[in-house]
Amino acid sequence: MICVILPFSVRLNDNNFGGEVPSDLWHSRSLTELWISNNNLTGTFPEDVKHLYSISSFGLSGNSFTGTIPDIFGNFTNLEKAIFSSNSFTGPIPPSIFKEGMIRIDLSGNELTGTVPPSFCYQEGLTLINVDDSPWFNDKPKVECKCCGKQNCYISSIADISLGGLRRATCLPNNIHSINFEEAFMVRDLVANETLSEIIGVNVSGTKDICISPTGCYSISETNKEQDFSSLKYSNSSTGLTNQEECDAVQVCGHSIGQYHARRKGMNRLTQLFASSLDVVFNDTQSPEYKAMCWLITEDDKYSEYEVCDGTLLQRYVMAVFYFSQEDTFDFEKFSSHSTCDWPGVKCDELGDRFIEGLSFDNDTISEMRSDETLGVKNVTLSGPLRGELGRLSRLKSFSINGNSFTGTIDPSMFSNVPELEIFQANHNNFEGGFPMVILYSQKIREIDMSNNMLQGTLMDNALYSPDLGKYLLCL
Repeated sequence: MICVILPFSVRLNDNNFGGEVPSDLWHSRSLTELWISNNNLTGTFPEDVKHLYSISSFGLSGNSFTGTIPDIFGNFTNLEKAIFSSNSFTGPIPPSIFKEGMIRIDLSGNELTGTVPPSFCYQEGLTLINVDDSPWFNDKPKVECKCCGKQNCYISSIADISLGGLRRATCLPNNIHSINFEEAFMVRDLVANETLSEIIGVNVSGTKDICISPTGCYSISETNKEQDFSSLKYSNSSTGLTNQEECDAVQVCGHSIGQYHARRKGMNRLTQLFASSLDVVFNDTQSPEYKAMCWLITEDDKYSEYEVCDGTLLQRYVMAVFYFSQEDTFDFEKFSSHSTCDWPGVKCDELGDRFIEGLSFDNDTISEMRSDETLGVKNVTLSGPLRGELGRLSRLKSFSINGNSFTGTIDPSMFSNVPELEIFQANHNNFEGGFPMVILYSQKIREIDMSNNMLQGTLMDNALYSPDLGKYLLCL
């Protein structure tokens, strides 16, 4: 009797499977495809996988796999796709993964380090290579890749929450677009000339939520057919994205910013991350968002010195919004022509003088920024609600607004994207409502001072406070 073991594939994407992958599966020499993405699987990618001699595709993204990825890919003569994104893999990228015949590699959203060989980038048939090479608020990306695109900057999957070790800024709900696709999808940003795509296999359907700009210009394919495209482009009439042939110019305080305008890429990135309402940004002439966007896109002579994809352009806009929100006190024209890191109250990193790490607005700082109308007034303070957008400054370590007249509640989302925050001082203001408990969970927070406000409510007895918390003042 002759026994024939037939090739087989496993497709279990988008379920709720948990636990570790059965060890027998890692030893199945006839396994040709393993697609188990977007589950709750744990464990490692063991070296025993080297016995999968027939494998052509690994799809492990969106799980909780840990450990290193062994350097065993030279064993797989048929391997074409290795999708390991959005896990917790650590250590160096195995050099053998950059082998001849590979057409898709996605290692992003992990803690991997290394370099993509320049020669590999030009390999025939290669359609995707995605690694954590983003400079988003990073002094140096974890992975060096000279030829990788910037799709993680301009278009991103909602599932990919990490960029080079820092949590990606949360996508605004209005900017989330769901794609229901068969086998594959591709989204092309026609302004940035970048593409986000994914292939999940033959006769397989999927759904993907992506974060795009409400002022963008996109072509979208929801199948594996190159000719099957639709459009999603900015429309002036609807003030948002719609399916139309042309992408309209955006009107910014009387200036037309068209699809090919030099500042359209940056503007699109800002509306993607920042603009909860396009009407406020482009039509409400009294709003700080409108004034800041008008200045940045039409007047700022230093615009070209700031990068869209490393966060420095976002920093400049966020701070401009803050200063315009306090324009009764600040004379923005006095310092707007300076580098962001030279603006009053701002302290940047010592290594590169690029990323904002400290904000301090005390009496001395305010005196530097006072408008002519307040020069003779004593005890001028900052007032109004605290701008939650300051929490977009992902490198922020210290924040101090003691002795001002801020009012309202503190938005808890302000602390969602500042993993480096150590000091938060806001004493002697007029804040109301509950205490933002989420700040206590910040891994590096060591000092909180919100004494002499009008906070209410109770504090949790079982809160998992940061182990570095040494000063915690909420008294009256």
